[in-house]
Amino acid sequence: MSLTSPIVTQFAPRAIFAGDSVEFSLSISNYPSDEWTVQWLICTEPRVSVAGTADVNNGFLVDADGRETEDVAPGTYATFLVFTNIADSEQRATVPQRGIVIRPNPVKPLQKTFAMLALEDVQAAISSLVKGTNQQVSIGSETYTKKDLNKLFEIRNQLRVEVAGERKRMGLPSHGGGRTIQTRFV
Repeated sequence: MSLTSPIVTQFAPRAIFAGDSVEFSLSISNYPSDEWTVQWLICTEPRVSVAGTADVNNGFLVDADGRETEDVAPGTYATFLVFTNIADSEQRATVPQRGIVIRPNPVKPLQKTFAMLALEDVQAAISSLVKGTNQQVSIGSETYTKKDLNKLFEIRNQLRVEVAGERKRMGLPSHGGGRTIQTRFV
């Protein structure tokens, strides 16, 4: 049997909340379930892999338990269907699917992204320098003083835009993301 792209008549959802269960069926003309197996892969870290089971119509039922996506960081991920021939496991077909958006788990605290954590660090550094709590602050391997406040404001503004974009992609309100207008009173 030659490996050709399957005709998938039903698809996985486009978006879920982390921790939700997912169930969908596939009706595949080129890969009947009596000859092939299927894995649904979500390219997260760690990778989510769900084995499909044969259904009565010679198709597949994919049923992902909520525990499999419970701790996945919010974001957009690539998904694939991987078909493997039962008689000859060397015969495999990988079929890219449309991506899936995994929204934050509503019953757990939001997993912060690198940009969110960096923004918190920069805001804390600015606050510390402005209040005079410290004469210098370090973020990673960089050290900043009051002379560097404008640079820190630039970094903060860039991070705000990045975080606003991330929050939007997660389906969350963005809390702004624009520039800060600085005023000096003499």
